[in-house]
Amino acid sequence: MSSGEAEFYGCVRAASRAIGMQSLCQGLGREVSLRIWSDSAAALGIMQRRGCGKVRHLETPTMWVQKALKDGRFELVKVPGKSNPADLGTKFLDQAAMLRALKMMSVELSDAPLSSWAAARRAEEAAADRAAAEAVGSIMPVAAGLVLLHGSDTDRRRLGRGELPGLLEDCRAEQAPQRRWTTWWTSVVKMKLRPPLYIRLAELADWAASEEGKARLPRNTPRRYEVSYSWLGWLLTPCRWGLERLGLRR
Repeated sequence: MSSGEAEFYGCVRAASRAIGMQSLCQGLGREVSLRIWSDSAAALGIMQRRGCGKVRHLETPTMWVQKALKDGRFELVKVPGKSNPADLGTKFLDQAAMLRALKMMSVELSDAPLSSWAAARRAEEAAADRAAAEAVGSIMPVAAGLVLLHGSDTDRRRLGRGELPGLLEDCRAEQAPQRRWTTWWTSVVKMKLRPPLYIRLAELADWAASEEGKARLPRNTPRRYEVSYSWLGWLLTPCRWGLERLGLRR
């Protein structure tokens, strides 16, 4: 099917619904005139002629629209493509063209609700991570649980080799504080089900290194968790229920 034929069928559908609405308005005692806009020269040509012409794939039951146009039941108007808001759903457009089409339909976009939701979600996740670290006395079991639950295969292999401290340092180095909100916002716009893991690990490590984190966590906690992280699957089994209750496990 060519684009002209597709546009023609769209005009037929629009004419059918418009005539139905016109009949409804007449039943309510109101007279309305019909005007159909299209930016397709091929569709306009098919509607203004009689018969199929050289078009080979037209369905004959749709030919009634040609007689309806000739009888004056509706008016057919050519509209430029840039002034046609229907282009929003028919082709790929750049951001400027999309915003222009939305403005023609009296639609305004605002990211304020999404931004506030993202900020609340980020604060909620950070509070849950810190509460879990306070409950167990260290950030290491919490970070290991996050890697086991949300990390990639590479992260889990590093965890099994006992490289969790190095993974935390890499997260802090890669996720600079001035770039974290941009990364978080990108994940929200892409509708990811969970926030970026590396940002959560970096913020948890930053909190543990801060004065607040040092005050809330015992001073000698690193010695208590100097164990092989290959055994974390066994060690963290009792903690899974607590992680689920704190919202850390999906």
